[in-house]
Amino acid sequence: MKMKNIRFILLLVITSLVFGCDDKLNVAPDGGSITEDQLTEVINNDPSKLQSEVNGLYSIMKAWPATTGSGSYQEDFGIPGIAAKTDHNGQDIVGDVTGYNWFSGEQDLTNRNFTYRAPRVVWNQFYMQIRTANSIIGKIDRATTDPIGKSYLGQALAVRAYDYFNLVQLFQFTYVGNQDKPAVPIITDETPVDSLTMNPRKTVAEVYALIIKDLNDAIGYLGGDDIPARPDVSAVNLAIAYGLRARVNLVMQNWDAAASDAAKALTESGQSPMSMQAVSVPTFDDVTEPGIMWGCIITTTDDATTSGICNFTSMCTNLCFGYGGYTTLVGTWKKVNKLLYDQIPATDVRKGWFLDENYEAAALKGYEDSGEAASAFNEWFGEPYSPDYGPIWDVFGMEPYTSVKFAPTNKQLTYPENSDDFPLMRASEMELIIAEAKGMGGDLGAGKAALESYVQTYRDPDFVSTAASAQELQDEVWLQRRVEFWGEGISWFDLMRLNKPAIRYKEVDGKIVTNYGALAIFNIPADAPYRLWPIPQKEIQTNEGISDADNNDMGTLPTSLPVPGAMKRAPVKEFGFVKSITGLQDSSPF
Repeated sequence: MKMKNIRFILLLVITSLVFGCDDKLNVAPDGGSITEDQLTEVINNDPSKLQSEVNGLYSIMKAWPATTGSGSYQEDFGIPGIAAKTDHNGQDIVGDVTGYNWFSGEQDLTNRNFTYRAPRVVWNQFYMQIRTANSIIGKIDRATTDPIGKSYLGQALAVRAYDYFNLVQLFQFTYVGNQDKPAVPIITDETPVDSLTMNPRKTVAEVYALIIKDLNDAIGYLGGDDIPARPDVSAVNLAIAYGLRARVNLVMQNWDAAASDAAKALTESGQSPMSMQAVSVPTFDDVTEPGIMWGCIITTTDDATTSGICNFTSMCTNLCFGYGGYTTLVGTWKKVNKLLYDQIPATDVRKGWFLDENYEAAALKGYEDSGEAASAFNEWFGEPYSPDYGPIWDVFGMEPYTSVKFAPTNKQLTYPENSDDFPLMRASEMELIIAEAKGMGGDLGAGKAALESYVQTYRDPDFVSTAASAQELQDEVWLQRRVEFWGEGISWFDLMRLNKPAIRYKEVDGKIVTNYGALAIFNIPADAPYRLWPIPQKEIQTNEGISDADNNDMGTLPTSLPVPGAMKRAPVKEFGFVKSITGLQDSSPF
C-alpha cells in the first residue's frame, strides 16, 4: 500500500479519505507514522476531531462546482441543482428548451445519454457524499458510547441512506414489483478496496435493505438523551432520520410504519407546517423559518454565491433583479404546468405562487403596493415604470404561469447577492405522508381527516376531500404534494413511486392544451424505459462489474408535438436595456 505524507492536523480535516485504504498514514508531527488502527483509536478517544469531516457531509450538498471540478458547468450546484434536474424531467416545471437554459436536457430528455455530463453529475453527487459518509463511519467504533461519536455515526449513516435512496429511485423503477431488478453498486465503509473496480449493480431489494438498516442504526445512535443538539438546521438529527425513514417506508408501501415515522419526525422536530400567511408571499429562502426541518444553508461566502449566477437563486427563483439574476436576464423562466395550475382552487393560497394569464399573482401584491416592484423596474431598465407600459411583470418579460414561490435573497427584488437557502424536508411533507399512509393502510376516514385538517388549516380553508377509496385519497394527496413541493425536487420521485405517467399536454376539442415549449410537448408513459437515468460512461469504463450491456436501456426517446405558437414569445425589447453578467454564456446542457 502507498504512503500518504500528510501532517496530523490535515488528516483530521480532510474530507476525501476513502474507505480506510491505507495501511499507514504519515501523520505524526515528528514525521513518524501511525497505523490506521492507531488513527481510529485517536478518533474514538476524541470523536470531535472528525467535526470538519462531518461538516463536509453537508458542504458537498451545496457546493459549486459540486462534482465536475469545472466552473463551466453552471448547473452543478449540489442538491438544489439535482432537484432542478429531476423536476424538469417531469410534468410540473416548464422551462424553455434553449441554449441558455441549463436544464434544457432534462426538459426534453436529451440528457438520457450515458456519455453526457448530466448522468455523471447526478451519479457523482451522491457517491461523493457516500464516500464522505463511509470515511466517517469507518473511523468510529460502532460500539462507542461517546455522545459526539454516536451523533457523528448517526448523521453519517442517515446521509448515506439518503444518498442511496436517491440513487435507487433514479436508476431503477420503484421498489414494489421491481425488487429483483438491478439498481446501483453498493459501497460501504466495509467494502474491500480491491473490489471497487469489480462492483456490479446490486438489486433494488439489496439497496433498500441497506437503506433501512442504515436508518435504523442512525435512529439508534441519534436517539439518546445525551446526544448534543445539532449546530443548525443543515445537520441531520433524530427528527430528520425519522423523516427519511418515513419517506422510504412510503415507497416500500409499509403504510403503518410510514405514518408512525412521519408523526415521530414531527414530534421530535417540534415543527408545524408553514402558516397560510407565511406562504402568501414569496418565501422558502431561509431554512431557519418555522416549518422547515432540514435544509441547505447557503452563505455569502459559498462558491455558489460568489459565482453570481451558478446557484438555485439565480436560475430558479425568477425574482432576482439585482446582480446575477440569470433567469431574469435571459428569460428562462421556470413556470408551472398550466394543467396543474388549472387544478388549484382560487381559494388556495398557493394559487398566488404563479402568475395568471393577466400577469398577476397574489403573492406579488406586497412588492407592487410598496413600490419595490417599480423601483426594481427603474434599476433594471434604467427608467421609471409607467402603467401605460402594461402589467409590470409582463414588461419584465415574465410569462403566464411563471413561478414566484421562491423569494429572492433577503426577500428583496434587487438584492445584490444570490444566496437563498434550499429546503430538504418540511413539516408539510410529514403531514401529507401521514394522510396518505393512513388511507392506504386501511383507515380511509383517518386519512381523509388528516388531509382535510392539513389543507384547511394551512392552505385552503374550503378544501373537502371527496375520496371514496384509498386510491382516490392517494391521488388527492399527490395533487397536494405536486402543488406544495413545486420546485423542491420531489415531483419526479412521486411520479416514479406512484407509477404515474407525466402529462404535459392534453387534447381538448381537437386542440392541444399546454404551455410547454415545442421541443418538450410529449407525455411520458409510466413504463417508458427512458424514465430511468443511464449509468454514466465513466463508471462503466472504471468498474468492470458493469458493462455496456448492464446499463439501463433508454429505448426510443419521445418526439415533441409540433404545436404552432407553443414556443416562447420574443423578449421585451422596447427599452433597449442591456445588462451583462461576468461568466454568462450560452450553455451546453450535455
